[in-house]
Amino acid sequence: MLKNYFKIAFRNLFKNKLYSLINIAGLSLGITFSVLVILFIQDEMTYDRFHKNGEDIYRLYRQPLIEGSAYNPDIYMPMPTAQAMEDDFPEVEESVRFIPFGTNVIRSGGSLFEQDGFVFTDPEVFDVFTFPLKYGNSSSALVTPGSVVITDEIAHKYFGDLNPLGETLTIRLNGEFSDFTITGVTESIPANSTIRFNVLLPIQDALNRLESYSSVADSWNSTRNITYVKLQKGAHHENLHQQMPNFMMTHMGSIFNQMREEGRYSFEGPPILYKLQPLYDIHLNTEIPGAFSEPSSPVYSYILGGIALAVLLIACFNFMILSIGRSAKRAKEVGLRKVMGAFRNQLMTQFWAEALTVTLIALIAGILFAEFLIPVFNEFSGKSLSLSLLFENSRVLLLLFGVFLFTGLIAGSYPALYLSGFRPIESIKEKLTFGGANNFSKSLIMTQFAISIFLVAATLGMAKQLHFIQNKNLGFTGEQVVVIPVNGLDGDRAMNLYRDALSRETDIIDITGANVSFATGLWRRGYRYEGEIKESAVFRVEPNYIQTLKMDLAAGRNFDPNLASDSTQSIIVNETFLEQHGLDLSAIGQSFPIDWGWMTNPVIIGVVKDFNYQSLEHTVQPAIMYMNPRDPILNIFVRISSEKMSASVAKLRETWASITSEVPFSYSFLDEDMHNLYRVEQRWATIVSYSSFFAIFVACLGLFGLAGIIAIQRRKEIGIRKVLGASIKGIVLLLSRDFVKLILISIVVATPLSWLAIHHWLENFAYRTEPGIGIFLLAGSLALLVASLTVSWQSVKAALTNPVNSLRNE
Repeated sequence: MLKNYFKIAFRNLFKNKLYSLINIAGLSLGITFSVLVILFIQDEMTYDRFHKNGEDIYRLYRQPLIEGSAYNPDIYMPMPTAQAMEDDFPEVEESVRFIPFGTNVIRSGGSLFEQDGFVFTDPEVFDVFTFPLKYGNSSSALVTPGSVVITDEIAHKYFGDLNPLGETLTIRLNGEFSDFTITGVTESIPANSTIRFNVLLPIQDALNRLESYSSVADSWNSTRNITYVKLQKGAHHENLHQQMPNFMMTHMGSIFNQMREEGRYSFEGPPILYKLQPLYDIHLNTEIPGAFSEPSSPVYSYILGGIALAVLLIACFNFMILSIGRSAKRAKEVGLRKVMGAFRNQLMTQFWAEALTVTLIALIAGILFAEFLIPVFNEFSGKSLSLSLLFENSRVLLLLFGVFLFTGLIAGSYPALYLSGFRPIESIKEKLTFGGANNFSKSLIMTQFAISIFLVAATLGMAKQLHFIQNKNLGFTGEQVVVIPVNGLDGDRAMNLYRDALSRETDIIDITGANVSFATGLWRRGYRYEGEIKESAVFRVEPNYIQTLKMDLAAGRNFDPNLASDSTQSIIVNETFLEQHGLDLSAIGQSFPIDWGWMTNPVIIGVVKDFNYQSLEHTVQPAIMYMNPRDPILNIFVRISSEKMSASVAKLRETWASITSEVPFSYSFLDEDMHNLYRVEQRWATIVSYSSFFAIFVACLGLFGLAGIIAIQRRKEIGIRKVLGASIKGIVLLLSRDFVKLILISIVVATPLSWLAIHHWLENFAYRTEPGIGIFLLAGSLALLVASLTVSWQSVKAALTNPVNSLRNE
């Protein structure tokens, strides 16, 4: 029996090639999108699951308890914390510290290379975490100072296909090159790991070679590392949370007592608590900062899943609509089958068999199309997904089977339930009416286009906001500003040498330096002001910093390199600094009560207009500029002429090589760095825009089917109108009028929903544009235009039909 059902199903597919192709195309697109989303969500939900001890691994973080505190949860811990956890808590089996050390220089084969992903860590890292070694002994790889473990990719980069064990890697640390012996090579780090590295160094080397770490090796008052602990099997981290106040008072009681005496808080107990965050919680928890990468919001998975479901439902609706369009042709078939003794449940099974057959073909086509689109999707989403993941996980396969079953049953439900209920006599005599079915199909079309208009409006809203933030006046000019990190060089010396070497070049307009570049880092410092803890962003700058970045002084004066006091005891603040401290321009020339040891009660000599040194998701915060040489110059800024920029960059590269042979030249443009702050938003805008295209395309396939239904139902009416003298234009307008009403209703439904969604998304930005009615008019007009073009084919075809063929049976 089943064989017969599927035999008839395939016969109907080949008999109605056009409708079959439309059904398969629509469903395959919906399934393609679903497959990509399944891979995305699978990747998001399985971060760090490859660690064998993952369920027992926790990351420590600091949670402030002071109300109105300027501090947020933080993951950096004092250096002694790890060992103290092992000593004080029997539940803690092992601990591991990480010190991310960013980008450093490697000398190999006489050439210099900038290499990112340097991390200092404890030797126990391979006992706690599952990072298998391709070469080397995991238990001893990082025991000896001067050893180094690299990933397989780094090994191939510097040593080709050779086994690099015992080879030397020359690394620049603390201003000098040192040789490290390679004692291990890890397998490739899985893409869905929250812990990322390329080069692992023993943490003892940080303590031996870097004064900033050796000086706080035993201090509980400085935070330098990220700490993970592995608990015993069956141990509950909540038990450690209950004991944590006593732990902190034992080790930090004197620090907290001093804070209480200073009036920084008044309640008993510690002002902050150490808490344990499960390893599996790290990637999707945006309330706690990331370390090696920023956490991802689970909202993205929900949104993408909702879009995929919407596109898939649109494709299923198409199947229903096109089946209804063909119902008149299949009415006699249903009647004859019932006369021959077929039961309704057999007919229902037949229609579902056809739907599942089409869905199976669409599933195969969708998976093949997904394989083709994966590289593009990876680029948009920032992932490294592979179709092989579908077949490596039984749960993913089960989910894919669920998509197949859901699609087939939903797509075939209305044809199976509706067509199987035709009465045989009326079916054979063609006395059926399709009014109810037509109304249902119209409601499906309205739903499809409401979803499509929603996605188009969302795309336009996101595009408008991205255009706004990329063109907003940020309070400085980043175009034509080249940012050059000094990467461990003496920044002041490098900048002065660079400035002298380029002083006669007419295309080099200005050169300055600072501790940070806006888009790549931010320093903050706290201080007490009128009994409260305040915090400001701090910028150690050169005298011409404001001039080079084309900032505007609101009042006061710029730094003067000829005044010794400007180099040690003068500050320039932004307008928000004055506002949040209850000051006005009269504060210029007055000292400000800051005591950082190396700078005490500096004088405010100027006020710069507010500038956005962070993403526009954040409001402008207080900022302080100073020239005090206590903080280093880490970035050189060069403003170049807009003419022959590539030649100017080449000149910068050549000059850099003449002043240093220890650090390779690297650069970026400040405006591009700022634009990169919105990579996530840009990715999602692109994904939503492609989703809206898919949705409209698939919805138009359904509209094509509905136009066929109308043409079938009104063929005799059209014939009579043509006999009575109706023009082709009049008939086309007659048939299109109902579709225009459907699209207008869809616009009315989609507009308020899309407005709410756009406004909710815009709330993520402190500076935002208003969507405006133009977005919704454009989205609706686009949908109306596409729908009209789709309907016109069927309308013109019906209008050109010979009326004799329509009326010969009357």
